[in-house]
Amino acid sequence: MFSNIDSYRLALATLVLCALLWSTNVVVAKILVEQVPPFTLALGRNFVALVALLPLALRGWPERRVFRENTWTMFFAGLVGTGAFNALVYHALRETSAINAVMMMSLCPTAIPLISFLLVRERFRSTQALGIGLSLSGVAIIVTRGEPLSFLSQELAGGDALMFFAMLCWSFYTVLAKRRTSGLDPYVFFFCVVFVATLGLFPLAFWEWQKQTYDISALAWFAVVYVGIVPTAIAIALFNRAVVIVGANTAGAFQHLVPVFGTIMAICFLGEHFSTFHAVGAAIIAAGLFAAAHQKEGSRS
Repeated sequence: MFSNIDSYRLALATLVLCALLWSTNVVVAKILVEQVPPFTLALGRNFVALVALLPLALRGWPERRVFRENTWTMFFAGLVGTGAFNALVYHALRETSAINAVMMMSLCPTAIPLISFLLVRERFRSTQALGIGLSLSGVAIIVTRGEPLSFLSQELAGGDALMFFAMLCWSFYTVLAKRRTSGLDPYVFFFCVVFVATLGLFPLAFWEWQKQTYDISALAWFAVVYVGIVPTAIAIALFNRAVVIVGANTAGAFQHLVPVFGTIMAICFLGEHFSTFHAVGAAIIAAGLFAAAHQKEGSRS
């Protein structure tokens, strides 16, 4: 039998593992997008995750009333927060580096308060606004390669722009996920969200294959199965178990490890280079995250 301390430490180690698994999605996808079209990759990931999550979802299937109360939340979360998010990320990786992609994922924790305000008028205070401003400044430095004034003279790179909108989609999903009825099992919620995303992505993937026939290797299809099972179904299941032990706030902080692991793997396996502007942008984003977290702690008193 594990003691409470051992269980807590195991949960923390599990959260580190989850961040590592999530970061592999970007690195593997960066390789796959050269062979698998983006909508097809997004559909494959969600379909595989749907099958893998089915046993967990069946165990916690809710009463019809609980399901009805969350129908529209799950619909929009699936269509925008999962379907659009996956498609935008995979399209973005065709034009931007994996390092840029994982760095821009750091924007999510500071974008969430802004999305909450726009959707449900949840107010945020001055330090949270400061955090949003700092994080956006850090992102601007990364996507302009250290020359933020270039916004005035040229358009934002296509891949970076898509990645920016992908982060907004994921922030939208996070806000909706927080608003689900407490009686709805998290595995059931995520299963239904992935189901909606799969339905929405199917016609887009079909359209891709109508335009062009793709020669996808068996190894590439195996990689599609990997991103559906490991960084999606398994990571989500492990994350949900760890949240029960350490709490949502502590668990959420471990997602900041995704850019760290993703950058290291992009350098080691993709041969990408970590530049000075990445370091400067990441430092400014981290300052923004600190400002937002400081407000959160202060608001408890």
